[in-house]
Amino acid sequence: RNAGEADVTGAEATLRVNPTETVGLYGGVSLNAAQQKRLSRLPRWTATLGASWRLCEYVHLDVDAEYVAKMYSYTSRDAAVKDLAEVDAFWTLNARLALDTRICLLIDGEWYLAAENLCNRKYEYFPGYEMPGVMFYAGMKIRF
Repeated sequence: RNAGEADVTGAEATLRVNPTETVGLYGGVSLNAAQQKRLSRLPRWTATLGASWRLCEYVHLDVDAEYVAKMYSYTSRDAAVKDLAEVDAFWTLNARLALDTRICLLIDGEWYLAAENLCNRKYEYFPGYEMPGVMFYAGMKIRF
């Protein structure tokens, strides 16, 4: 939603290390400071930690956790500052298992199974609209 002008100063940092040829570890943090006291959907900070493992030549597993600090969000379609309500901080845990399609096809891509919010956390991006619990996905990604 377009809520007018906003003046935000922030910093973001990420770090990725590969302690072995098959393992990657990463982390990131984002810090935000708005000139306005309350700005919709802008947490003061967020953090992500994750790992990637290549289990064998054609299979890899990704796991990550994300933390989002408390923030404000509009409660209706009125974009007035008076309509902002605080949304609690939350964290989620996610995982994705992928199989490279080149194991049996000439196509560059992968089949995957993924799960979000593995710990079934209760959280909201907007006041009164709770996000779903554990969600599962299956799909195929093709690269050109």
